[in-house]
Amino acid sequence: TNPQLPEKIKEYIDSNFVEVFKHSDLSRHFNYSRSHLSKAFKEKYNLTPKQYAQQLILKETVLLLKEGFSVAETADRLDFSSPENLSRFFKSCYGYAPTEYTKRFKDFPV
Repeated sequence: TNPQLPEKIKEYIDSNFVEVFKHSDLSRHFNYSRSHLSKAFKEKYNLTPKQYAQQLILKETVLLLKEGFSVAETADRLDFSSPENLSRFFKSCYGYAPTEYTKRFKDFPV
């Protein structure tokens, strides 16, 4: 296996995290099986590529809200089908709806 593969996957996810989070189509891009890519990435970063993309989505959600975007605008920018889906996803990860989170945590820990 290519020893640089995990770094290449990470670079790709950093630039395409919305697409990776939604479709996770890394196998076509890298021409390896999904399980091979996932294993190589997890060995280096202790996360699957999907989990890493999820972290980037959450971080971007917080940053957009901090910049003053509404939940609806944020959902649209991050390609969620609805603000409710973004809110549900966010709450399942952080335990708070996005609007609650921004009120509760003025310094926006990510």
